[in-house]
Amino acid sequence: MSFRKSETWLNIFKFLLFLAIGSAILWWVFTSQNKAFQAQCALDGVPADQCSLIGKLISDFRSTSIFWLFIVIVCFQVSNIIRALRWQMIFEPMGYKIRFGNAFWTIMLGYFANLGLSRAGEVVRGAALARYERIKLDKVIGTIALDRIIDLISMALVILLALALEYDAIYGYLTSNMRDFNVQAFMKGWIFQGFLVGMVLFVLLLIIFNKPIRRSMLYFRIKAFILGFYEGIRVIKRVKRPVLFTIYSILIWVCYYGMTYFAFLSFAPTASLGIVPALTVFVFGSFGILIPSPGGMGTYHALVVAALAIYNVRGDDAFSFANIIFFDIQILTTIVFGILSLIILPMTNKKAISIDEIEIM
Repeated sequence: MSFRKSETWLNIFKFLLFLAIGSAILWWVFTSQNKAFQAQCALDGVPADQCSLIGKLISDFRSTSIFWLFIVIVCFQVSNIIRALRWQMIFEPMGYKIRFGNAFWTIMLGYFANLGLSRAGEVVRGAALARYERIKLDKVIGTIALDRIIDLISMALVILLALALEYDAIYGYLTSNMRDFNVQAFMKGWIFQGFLVGMVLFVLLLIIFNKPIRRSMLYFRIKAFILGFYEGIRVIKRVKRPVLFTIYSILIWVCYYGMTYFAFLSFAPTASLGIVPALTVFVFGSFGILIPSPGGMGTYHALVVAALAIYNVRGDDAFSFANIIFFDIQILTTIVFGILSLIILPMTNKKAISIDEIEIM
């Protein structure tokens, strides 16, 4: 088996593993909310044949405000515009002046790739920019590593802010739910056991294909990521406009928060919750996106439903809200702009060289 084939099979396995995890969590969230919805229908005297969570989900989608959902998309794209501008600033001390269009559209391409394989977007984004801007791949990956480290620091600050504002509510919810959590039952459940089996298979695959992996493109990309990260740390000290760089970093997360808040306004059951609950839901949802699954599928839904429960939003309404924002951004917007990036990038970079040529520059 060639090295490229072994890497392909590894990527296929990772895709199937993360897809299975996301699908299992999404199915678990759906079935648990469906049971609660059926029970509520029985209490309200609604016949079982007229009580469908899918039907409610469709109805809730139709009831949302198109205007506020459009504002959610605007916030998302403004955050990407600012991220592209900040990315340009990271490259400046390295002696590169990358084009804004390439920075923006490769970011959109990265989001699009994440729908297929979690975290693959970072590699796709880096490889595409390296190709179109004729920069060594390790340098580009290093700037992306720095970009994500800054995001993690920003997220940590947002989490601290949420805890400072809503500590009692979050702590009370977590303690009350953990009290009823049966560890032994969970460990015997199919979700946990399936996760263990998947992890064991993943480790075995790494052991079996150890030598090919060490000589694969993936291994060298990880090595380039580590080396590039150290270079990125040195670069950050030489950013020409540190105040503007800091403002960009803050505005990106303000836009992310705005996506959740304006999504609240688009849906009647969440419209009156306010700015602080939106911050809590935003933080919980961010954790859901970080957990490896295609686009945060399942994990995002589970954590958003949990966060909305703190504010006594019914599970079926919370499930609808999670799907509304998930499909508005993660599916509709990401797919549309991802396809556009595949069209626009080659058109605006007709003289670009191949990725293989970049590797040896």
